[in-house]
Amino acid sequence: MVRAPDDAPALRGPVHAGISALNHGESATHIGSSPLVVCSHASLPRFLTPWMTRPILESAQLVENPSPDPPLETQTCQVPASLHPPIPSLTASSGLLIEPMTNPQTISVTPGSSPYSRVLLKLSGEAFCKSGSSGIDPDELGLIAAEVKAAYETGIQLAVVVGGGNFVRGAKFAKAAHIHQATADYMGMLATMMNGLALKEALLHIGVDSRVMTAIDVRAVAEPFIRGRALRHMEKKRVVILVAGTGNPFCTTDTCAALRATELECELLMKATKVDGVYTADPNKDPSAKRYEKLTFAESINKNLAVMDMTALAMCQENKIPVLVFDFKQRGNIKSVMQGQALGTMITPP
Repeated sequence: MVRAPDDAPALRGPVHAGISALNHGESATHIGSSPLVVCSHASLPRFLTPWMTRPILESAQLVENPSPDPPLETQTCQVPASLHPPIPSLTASSGLLIEPMTNPQTISVTPGSSPYSRVLLKLSGEAFCKSGSSGIDPDELGLIAAEVKAAYETGIQLAVVVGGGNFVRGAKFAKAAHIHQATADYMGMLATMMNGLALKEALLHIGVDSRVMTAIDVRAVAEPFIRGRALRHMEKKRVVILVAGTGNPFCTTDTCAALRATELECELLMKATKVDGVYTADPNKDPSAKRYEKLTFAESINKNLAVMDMTALAMCQENKIPVLVFDFKQRGNIKSVMQGQALGTMITPP
């Protein structure tokens, strides 16, 4: 039971009139000059709406409710969550259940339009910049965000692992700059954070709710990766952007993608590349190179096709997570895969 003291500011709107949130057995009344709200402790956060001013919340007293009032007759209406005008027509005996309206800026999601329910997308750092350049290109960032949004609208739960090669490649930079590889790898993890934060802001700008989760502790810019929390974000239809790799040096972001896909129980790992699949040789150097439509993990490893690093391939093989290698720069490819269309090269267990 919450009782506002006599010297607290006057309540506005339906609380002053006596709201009854009846789906949890709450009721409102007056004792003397102080409004009295009777409710269960579990429902307090939901019941204490912006109609109750901060001074009242800070000075309210919690006491036990030995005998809740019997349910009253209810009426249901919808009120925008951002608008709370007084409703003078309410009486102390009337019941009201407030249901916030859906945010009009939320984009539409079409559940059931994809054969997959949860997918992990692996983006290399080079996806954030134009070919031959570095850093983050605004046009490329916008393309990534638009493609992720198109996939999101199919109703899937989506996680994205981002690389940092557009800023620094740990192993290569360590040799060139005479820096220990562990230090260079940590620099690469920070680079993935910059890409992840940029992607999150680009997604929010076009109406896609998203969260950045990091494997190393940088609380000022991202929340730590916790498996249960990541799953909860995806269940709430938020895109989860995973940065800082596994948090360990000497591990590639491909290994991170395989690990997170396993942890989050994803049904498909999509690896975005510059080419439209896996070839017998580098198609940019060998015009006679042919593309594989399907491969097994064993064939990829035995032929040394350099699809992903060996650790990542072995992890996906062991956990039976198929890997799709596809051309990310081709507009609509991610959404096409989400809708069950065949493209790129699919690598599956035997």
